[in-house]
Amino acid sequence: PLPPPLLMAGAPDGGVSARGPAPTLPLTALWLCRHGETPWNAEGRLQGQCEAAPGLTEAGRRQAASLGAALAGAAPRPAAVFSSDLVRAAETATIVAMALGVADGPVLMPGLRERDLGILTGLPRARAAATLPTAYAALASGAAIEGGGESAAGLAARVRVALAAVAEAAGPGACAVVVSHGGTIAAARGLASGRGVKGRVGNCEGGLIFVSAGGRLTVGPRGLPGVGGGCDADAAGGAGGG
Repeated sequence: PLPPPLLMAGAPDGGVSARGPAPTLPLTALWLCRHGETPWNAEGRLQGQCEAAPGLTEAGRRQAASLGAALAGAAPRPAAVFSSDLVRAAETATIVAMALGVADGPVLMPGLRERDLGILTGLPRARAAATLPTAYAALASGAAIEGGGESAAGLAARVRVALAAVAEAAGPGACAVVVSHGGTIAAARGLASGRGVKGRVGNCEGGLIFVSAGGRLTVGPRGLPGVGGGCDADAAGGAGGG
């Protein structure tokens, strides 16, 4: 059984109603986790939203199995699995769902994809920096990337909508897993904390995000015992790539 619902006082958007505090509302708890290692991670190649990017390495599948085992013993324990529809995330989410006994498998959502890297997609990081310095600088600065790539602000707006949809589908007071990507996770935690997130998100690293009935995000603890790490060459913190 799920633990008692996590509660937040105030209006549905986390504020205070003009008529006084609203009834206490249950939060949806989301374990937001990155996918396992892929060959392109190991090669330092920028994956972005490339649909031709490969799935997990054997090490990545082991990471996903460890993540699933950790989530099965976590508190709160997730009862549903949502995922980016990109292969590396969907494969990770399928392994996690099996560990959790979620018979229907993961719900795949394009809104949970990695940042679109435009003309940088599929390039080795070193080659991108050397041959496309303007586009590569945009990756780090948050500007829109040439070739139809997203800005950091565009990514954050998409992530906010996607996580609100996940929370609505899971239901108030529920707990679910969201398997996504380095840039997407950094964007979500930045929205929840109200400040930028520095550092890299390792393969299969995870942490809690709480979502109110009005879609407000609140950051929770980061990390699960015994999981995370591996090759994270293209996670790049808030820049995206993995």
